[in-house]
Amino acid sequence: MTQKFRPRPKGRFCLRIFYLHIFYSHSIVLYILQCANGFGKEDVDTSWRQSSILQQRIIEQDNYSRRENIIFTGVNENRHENCFDTVHEILSYIDGNDVSLQRCHRLGLPRPGYNRDIIARLSHFPDKMLILQRRGGLPKGVYVNEDFAPETKRHIDTLRPILREAKKFDPNAKMIKDKIFYENKPYTVNNIRAINLDIEKISEKKNADVIAFAGRYSRQSNLFPQPIDVDDRTYPSTEHYYQYQKCLSAGDVDAAAQVLLAQQPEDAMAAGKAVKKQREWTNKEGKEIMKKAVKIKFSSESMKVMLRSTGKRKIVEATRNPHWGIGEPFTSLNVLNPRYQKGDNLMGMILMEIRDEFEEAKTPM
Repeated sequence: MTQKFRPRPKGRFCLRIFYLHIFYSHSIVLYILQCANGFGKEDVDTSWRQSSILQQRIIEQDNYSRRENIIFTGVNENRHENCFDTVHEILSYIDGNDVSLQRCHRLGLPRPGYNRDIIARLSHFPDKMLILQRRGGLPKGVYVNEDFAPETKRHIDTLRPILREAKKFDPNAKMIKDKIFYENKPYTVNNIRAINLDIEKISEKKNADVIAFAGRYSRQSNLFPQPIDVDDRTYPSTEHYYQYQKCLSAGDVDAAAQVLLAQQPEDAMAAGKAVKKQREWTNKEGKEIMKKAVKIKFSSESMKVMLRSTGKRKIVEATRNPHWGIGEPFTSLNVLNPRYQKGDNLMGMILMEIRDEFEEAKTPM
């Protein structure tokens, strides 16, 4: 049997693996140090900040290693296709016959009735810029995008609704990588709330009986980036605290360290998803952990007023998650219709319980 030739990884790829090895090893050591008696909190916090810087450098290195990559979406898939021929056929629509490809393939495993994306690595970076400039001439239903690290992709997905809203007021608003340029000013996930837009309305829907929310721009969401102080530690969001406790309960120290180092709530959620917990844990211990975090989050007077302002309306988290949410996406036209709210809505139940507790505490005996 002939052994397939495997090319030696390039130096950039090896360097990225080396950085990842250092990062994960450092995360575990830091967690152990944090748990050790007598280790100063300031020293631990300094080490965590250093690890966060290292993590950001890894993400930047990952993005750089993908700079010649490009992803095609909506391309019809044939069982015995040659990906190189498929990509060249697409590029012929935009006079890209001279574009040189190093390699290309479909992403993921084949599924009946589903066209997988194609990722292609170009030989020359200018060819990528040429394709992006001419992508308007691609066949209908075929789209092309840049390839980024998973963390950067999550930031882009988080900012897309804001970009759509921004274009209503500034036709020149645009997104470059994971930054929105609105009124000639750059915004990232870290400072997006400073943008001159009413961004909460894109993450909440309401009528006389129901309030539906989803995503980081709603203050009711766990992805809302509001720090909370629990057990002598500051967490960037309730999502960070919940995922951290879930990882600890599963005994996954590495995942717990990754959650603490996550810069955004979405990153913390992604890190915690690697740990699978039983539904019984979520319904009991997990629910109490979440309620504890959410109650601390709403402990300030302004947040209490906001939650109480929902009145007696039903609060629902509009996500496909059938446990924490209602099993219906926020984009659905039926999200406010109780007949379509099939999920357990555990997050909404917690918010309504805390709202009732606040109202009882406010009412004089």
